[in-house]
Amino acid sequence: MSKTRAALEQARGALAGNRPDLARACLTRSFDELVADVQAAAMAGDLASAAGDYRLANRFFDSVLTREPNLVGVRFNRAATARFLGELESAEKDYDAVIAVDPADSEAWLNRSHLRRQTSVRNHIAQIETALGGDHPAWQHRMRLLYALAKEREDLGHVAQAFAALDAATKLRRCHLDYDIDDDLAALAAIRSTFTSSTLASMGEGFSGAAPIFVLGLPRSGTTLVERILEAHPDVVSGGEMSAFARALEHCAKASGFRGGGKHALIPFSKTLDPVMLGEFYHALASAGRDPSLHIIDKLPLNYLYIGLIAKALPRARIVHVHKPPLAVGWGMFKTLFVQGYPFSYDQVELGRYIAAFHRLMDHWSRELPGRIHHVFYDDLVRDPTTGIRELVAACGLDWNEDCLSPHKGSTANTSHSAAQIREPIHTRGLSGWRDFAPYLEPMRKAMLAEGLVTE
Repeated sequence: MSKTRAALEQARGALAGNRPDLARACLTRSFDELVADVQAAAMAGDLASAAGDYRLANRFFDSVLTREPNLVGVRFNRAATARFLGELESAEKDYDAVIAVDPADSEAWLNRSHLRRQTSVRNHIAQIETALGGDHPAWQHRMRLLYALAKEREDLGHVAQAFAALDAATKLRRCHLDYDIDDDLAALAAIRSTFTSSTLASMGEGFSGAAPIFVLGLPRSGTTLVERILEAHPDVVSGGEMSAFARALEHCAKASGFRGGGKHALIPFSKTLDPVMLGEFYHALASAGRDPSLHIIDKLPLNYLYIGLIAKALPRARIVHVHKPPLAVGWGMFKTLFVQGYPFSYDQVELGRYIAAFHRLMDHWSRELPGRIHHVFYDDLVRDPTTGIRELVAACGLDWNEDCLSPHKGSTANTSHSAAQIREPIHTRGLSGWRDFAPYLEPMRKAMLAEGLVTE
C-alpha cells in the first residue's frame, strides 16, 4: 500500500472511530505526500473537512485547483469550507465559477444567495428566474432555485414575490416527504407524561465528571449566536451540532436490553437506564479529541427532547434554551431548506402545531426541573447584549470575559445555516422582518391560535 493510500485509510479510520483529532493529525503529517497526487489531495480535502479542519481542507483544495481548475466538485467543496470560515467573497467567487461550468448545480445557486444580503444593484434574481424557465427534470433542482429566489426577493423587500417563490418551494418539498405530524406530536406528549418530577427524582444521579453546556431550542431561534458568545470564552470549546446524546442513548438502551420498536417504545424504556452509564458514554463521545479541561458546547437543537435524561445523566451540565416569538421562529424555519430533519417545517399548519407542542414540552421541563434551564430571549439579548451576555455567562458557571461581547470577531468555523450572518456584530435588524410577511402566515398563526399558543 502506498504512503498516500495508507494516510487516507488511516484518516478514514480515525473518523469512523470518532477521533477527528487523529484524522487531522494524520492528514497534516502526510500533507506533502497527499498533495503530490490530485485525486489524493481532493479526497484528503474532503476528509479534513469531515474532521472539522476547514483551513487544512482548503489547502488541499487549493493544491488541486491550481492544477485542475475545472474540477467543479472540488471548487464547490472549497466554496463550502470558505463559507464555514467566513471567507464569503472567496466562497461567492467559487460558487460563481461552479454555476458557470455547471448551471444545473442548484445547491451552488442556493448557497450563493445566502452568502450576503442581496441589493438592488447586486443580486442574481434575473439569473435565477432564467434558470427556472429551463427544463431540468429534477424537482430538487427547481425547489432549490425557488428557495434562492425567495431569499433574494426578501432581501430586496419584494414581499409578495418572495412569498410566492417560497410557497411554491415548500409545497414542492412537502409533497415529496412521507411524514406524519401526529406521530411526532404523540412522541412529544409521551415524553411529557413519562418524565415527571417523581420519575426524574427516582432515577438517581448520573456522571459528575463532565460539565458540558447544552444550547438548544427550535432551529432559527438564535442558538448559533448564543453558541458563538460562549465559544468566545477561553474556558469553552464548541462541538457544534453533535448527535452524541442521541447516540449515547441508543447505545445504552441496547446495552440494557432494548429490543427496538421505534421512538414510542424507547421513550418509556429510557427512564429505566442507568444515568451514570448514559452520562459516561455521552462524555466519551463528546470529549473525544478535545481538551478535557474545557466546557464543551453541544448545540444540537433537538436535544430539547432529552432534557430530562440530560439533567439526570449529567448533573453538572448547563442547559440554555433560546427563545424567539412563535411566529418569528416559525417564519425563520418555514423559509429554511434543512439538509435533514424538521419535516414539519414545510407546511404552515404542521409547523404551527409542532411549535405549540414544543412550547408545551419546554414548559413541562421548566416545571419539572426548576432551576435547571437558563432561558435566553433572543429579542432581549440583541437589544441589550451586555446585560444578556453577562447573565448567560454567569448562568453557565463561567468567569466573566470581555471577549464574549464580540462573538463576531471569533475565527472558528461554523457550519450552521447562520454561517454567513454570524460574521456581523450583534444587531436588531432582523427582529421585525417576519412582520412584513404576517398576512401570508395566517395558516400558521391560526394553527397556533387553535393550540392556545398565541392570542388574537
